[in-house]
Amino acid sequence: MRYKRVVRYSFEPNMDYNRAAKIYREYVKETGLFKSLKEKEVTLSKISELQQCAVVHTGIKAHTEKDSRFYNGQEDVIHSFDSVKEMMQSLHELGSNKLYLHLDGWGDPGYDNCHPDYLPACIEAGGWTGLKRLQQS
Repeated sequence: MRYKRVVRYSFEPNMDYNRAAKIYREYVKETGLFKSLKEKEVTLSKISELQQCAVVHTGIKAHTEKDSRFYNGQEDVIHSFDSVKEMMQSLHELGSNKLYLHLDGWGDPGYDNCHPDYLPACIEAGGWTGLKRLQQS
């Protein structure tokens, strides 16, 4: 927390996440912070490759303390990098050619643990070698 943060609340009837996103969009346009996808594409050319991609959201390691309300009898749930690679290959074989993999919990302490110091890649899931195999598939 090295810099000042400001929270701006907007109270409106029938508020949901769509309305909140529209309010935020109006705010960034008013403040000059808004960048369209076309503007972002100038410096991030790969953005155009993401169009019409299916998003695959999965995780490698999740650690839950026993006293957490999310604890379900297992402290650690681990999926190897190779098992995620196999899943992605299966999706390709089924006809999904354009996929975006959103991979949570790939760091050794697991999902949402020890940020920003979450290195190395999860050892129990295959470490850096396993992550590299997944990236190359």
